Order: sequence, then structure tokens, then C-alpha cells
Amino acid sequence: MNLNANATRTSGASWTQQDATRNSLILSLGYEASNNGLTLYRAAAGSGNTFSTFFAIDGTTGGMTLQKTITAGGTTGAQTINKASGSVNFAAAATSLVVTNSLCTTSSVINVTIATNDTTATGIRVVAAAGSFTIYMLTAPTSECRVNFLITN
Repeated sequence: MNLNANATRTSGASWTQQDATRNSLILSLGYEASNNGLTLYRAAAGSGNTFSTFFAIDGTTGGMTLQKTITAGGTTGAQTINKASGSVNFAAAATSLVVTNSLCTTSSVINVTIATNDTTATGIRVVAAAGSFTIYMLTAPTSECRVNFLITN
């Protein structure tokens, strides 16, 4: 594991870490207008210099950004989303949905929220497993119903 500090920026500092499989992380701490906070960028092996924001805290507002996947409307049923947050869509009359997620463990805390104004879909439960979680609607929705999730480990 290499850890390289880069303090040549006009303000703030950044550190780069790369493991033996060429997965890279960049941690950026800044106090200028364009980066007033903390940002963690990640690039997977083989992605070249393409980094995406993995986690960020805005130093001015305190706002927090996590990677997420929002499933498009019209796409319902089981999904694979390997991010800490996102959304899935239940089809009308569906009462359960499995989300495959590599971040999920049996000890994960998963918060789910119904994000559609469906008068019948008023209750929801979630059960964590190793590598996935299942969301259960207590009453089936009458139309497509979006559910947001957030995984904490």
C-alpha cells in the first residue's frame, strides 16, 4: 500500500492511496471556494484516471454526499445496487423486493422510506442478509411505488 501526500495545491491538501490491485482512493481536504470540506474519491482497478465521488462533506453547509443509484421509473423488481444508498421500485401489487448489495451484511442497519404517495403502501420492513436485503410492503401498492434505502455498517 502506498500513501502519497500532495501539498502543492494553493490551499488544502490531498492524499492518494493505491493498493496492490490498483484500486485508488484520493482524500482531498480544502479550504478554498471550490473545495471547502472533505471529499473522498474512488477509482476501481482498470478505470484509468476516472474517479468518482465516494463520500463528501461540504465545509460550508455540513451537507453529506454518498454514492447512490436511483432506479428509473418504470423499472421494477429485484435490483443489484452496490452502493450505500439508492432507490428501487415496487410494481403494483408487489409485496417484496430483493436488493443485491455487496455492502450489506447481516449486521447492517438499513433504513427504508416509501417515496411515492400511494394510499395503500403505508408500511414497510427490511431484513438484512449477507450480500442482499429484502424489503417488504405491509400492504401492496396500487401502482408503481419507489422506496429509498440507506445502508450503515
